Amino acid sequence: MMSHLQALAVKEMVANGVSQRDAAKRARCSRATVNSICTGKWFDGKWARAKQRGERLPNYERPPFSGPHKRCKTCGGLVQMPCLACKVGATL
Repeated sequence: MMSHLQALAVKEMVANGVSQRDAAKRARCSRATVNSICTGKWFDGKWARAKQRGERLPNYERPPFSGPHKRCKTCGGLVQMPCLACKVGATL
């Protein structure tokens, strides 16, 4: 079973240009799992089941940005809120 941190790492690999097939090899999982992670079905399914059962997962298992994509009013980027680009830019 893959943890949320591993799934986030896979999603980041694919976002950085690694093919889904190569990401699956590196993460030692199936390409279908990588595809589910990249399309958002993997997180949504786990969270939906936990919500139906009334469970609350610990903070370290929650994906930090799990909401829908929205246009940031500050930077104009299409991001999951809160906008990480604006947060990083504010600290620099």
